[in-house]
Amino acid sequence: MMATRRELQARSTRADIMASARRLFAERGFAATSVADIARDAGVAVPTVYKSAGTKQAILHALVDAVDEEAGVLEGRAAIRAAEGPEAILHAAVTITRHMQERCGDVISGLASAAAAHDDARAALAEGERRHREGMRTVARRLKGSGALRVPVNDATATIVLLTSRHAYAELTQELGLSFDRAQAWIEERLAALLLD
Repeated sequence: MMATRRELQARSTRADIMASARRLFAERGFAATSVADIARDAGVAVPTVYKSAGTKQAILHALVDAVDEEAGVLEGRAAIRAAEGPEAILHAAVTITRHMQERCGDVISGLASAAAAHDDARAALAEGERRHREGMRTVARRLKGSGALRVPVNDATATIVLLTSRHAYAELTQELGLSFDRAQAWIEERLAALLLD
């Protein structure tokens, strides 16, 4: 069934609102951005923001869900399942985390900065970190199943989580100035050296 002109306009308006919120949260921070700021930036009225996207907290949660989509998490999970051999498994896992930081680092940084003062941001960040840990636990189990893992699954999980965390990527790309290509290669090399026979 084709969308009506009104439905297409509503989707476009919501996309504009979400893009404005994302940009403003990244530039100013969650706390310093009001719904009025988002409306002004998106070129809509404040009631339109509430009708199209909800409260500021609802927008924040929608952005967190959008991170998985934009980073290609579903495709990445499929790549991990399809990977043959431990190096391919690690490559698929690190690629997901690289895309997460490279494509959505602004949202993640905005959440991290807001988490200290806002329960909603803290909860959203905690959910993202929980998803990361669970995903990397799956990777560690896949490595164990391949017969190449030389440490216990919990140790492998902790190592993968730490080396693919937002903190690790920030240190490598922002503080040390590595490209995302080089950062990914470095992480994969370290993980292989630490975890695989």
